[in-house]
Amino acid sequence: MKLKNNSILLTPPEAIVEQLVASGIEYVFYNSGSREAKFFNALQANPKIHGILALHEGTVASIAGGYSQINKKPAVMLVHLGAGLSQSLGQVHNLWRAGLPVVILTFGGDTGSYIDKLGLDLPHSSGLTDISNPFVKQSWSVLEPYELPLTINRAIRVAMSPPMGPVHLAFYDRILDEGPIPTKIIPDTVPYPKAGLPSKEDISYLANELAKAKRPLIFFGDGISTNESIKTISNLSENLGIPLCGNFFQNILEHPMFCGAINSIQDIQPDLLFCLGVTQMSGGDFIQKNDYKKFEIPEKIILAGSNPDNLKPVPNLVSTILADETHILNSLNSYFKKNISKSFSTRIKWAINQSEKWKSNTRLAAQKSPKTSNSIRPFILAEILDTELSNVGGGIISMEQYCVPIDSINPNPNSPSNIYIRPAGGSEGYGIGGALGVKMAAPEKNVIGLIGDGSLYYAAMGLWTAVHHNINILYVIANNGAYGVVAGHFKNAGGVMNDTNEYSGIVLDKINPATIAKGFGLESETINQEALLPNAIKKGIEYTKNNNKPYLLNVILPIGLPENGKAAKPFQLKK
Repeated sequence: MKLKNNSILLTPPEAIVEQLVASGIEYVFYNSGSREAKFFNALQANPKIHGILALHEGTVASIAGGYSQINKKPAVMLVHLGAGLSQSLGQVHNLWRAGLPVVILTFGGDTGSYIDKLGLDLPHSSGLTDISNPFVKQSWSVLEPYELPLTINRAIRVAMSPPMGPVHLAFYDRILDEGPIPTKIIPDTVPYPKAGLPSKEDISYLANELAKAKRPLIFFGDGISTNESIKTISNLSENLGIPLCGNFFQNILEHPMFCGAINSIQDIQPDLLFCLGVTQMSGGDFIQKNDYKKFEIPEKIILAGSNPDNLKPVPNLVSTILADETHILNSLNSYFKKNISKSFSTRIKWAINQSEKWKSNTRLAAQKSPKTSNSIRPFILAEILDTELSNVGGGIISMEQYCVPIDSINPNPNSPSNIYIRPAGGSEGYGIGGALGVKMAAPEKNVIGLIGDGSLYYAAMGLWTAVHHNINILYVIANNGAYGVVAGHFKNAGGVMNDTNEYSGIVLDKINPATIAKGFGLESETINQEALLPNAIKKGIEYTKNNNKPYLLNVILPIGLPENGKAAKPFQLKK
């Protein structure tokens, strides 16, 4: 019902859903809850927005993360009360780590006025947002049903404003019981803000430092994530002869000057390091305390990015620039065209040589994996997967695995290239849902989820969501039967495991991913012969396209233990 002041009468659940639609939200990723019944009724009644159901709150968060990760679009998720929010936090940590613009909706009860503890809510001594606060950019509680569109619009815009990050919006569930109230829906007409333009002085200084350096290196982080920014930084690197290093969550394998992760700094020995969009957080850029020493190698370091966290001091720091990463790159390109005519031909040859050495060494290391019967070498899986996806026009490979050496791939420059997306953070269980979110955001693309068997077991219920919503994705399970990365750390720690070469809490035996998949309704296949792998991957891609359904390929790799290692006998209750 339209009123004179351009407002309409809506119930609070209707107002929330209508504003989500007006803000361009296509999906609400959720786990069902009884106390939110009126919200879900409003969601189902609106044909312009769709609910995507997951069976666990962690999967809800990872789907939302994958959706926003591919192109930094805002995503909305809803989990059930305080308990559901608690269940999701392992994956919300990943959203926070990657700076993903996800709005988290929860509804909670009043545990202060009448009762100390109410069902699955937090106790009265805690607010509705207390447990999410360490993992979100901002959070607030909503007590009244008035101005709900403004609240929703504000949450989305805060999540999308630099530096991007998750926002938690907690409603007291009693507002869902209110009758229709006058409401104004806010149209989505104002562009989301960017960090702004760099100053002319900053660009002049940066450009001249890059021009005169003999061995410059660009290290790009999560601030370089869109197709536009990756293309722009690639062109800058090629034109100026500057090697590129990406953090653990990013790579651009086909680039002629790409040199892998920041570890390459020890071989390149740069005199100038330009860090763009890099944050000093564990799990990617600075994994161990000794990693900080790598930044003592360059004579000069310049930090730049849209996030104040991009500008925290490092050794030999000479300048910082707070501005949007794409604006910085575009301004640099423009400055070089207008003001610097110097030839970089010698440096271009040097940069290509640095990349070729890194790629050659990476491939040689990967190919040392011995061939065994009834298993597929990890580097063979990487090469064949990349080739077969390129053969059908290219696509996106969303990953959570640490045994298949993606960096060892030698892409064919004459074939369509594939986009590789690393997990948003290090909290296990992101991969299954993350790949679903990528496919939801890019339904026209071929999407493959390359997932380790250990990662699958954290969140296997996400396979049901793929079936339930006909999300036609190919899952390739890199099954090395172990937590391989952990095994290496256990060995390096010394002690009894190193002495006996027997490992506790590592081997994942007597589990079959193909059987798990069939239990959730997916067609699946197990492959353990290298000669059969190309056709198996081709079959899986064709199945997802022709049947509009998901498919799972269980690829058996050598066991992920140190050489000649074996499982220690686990404790078992006596009969």
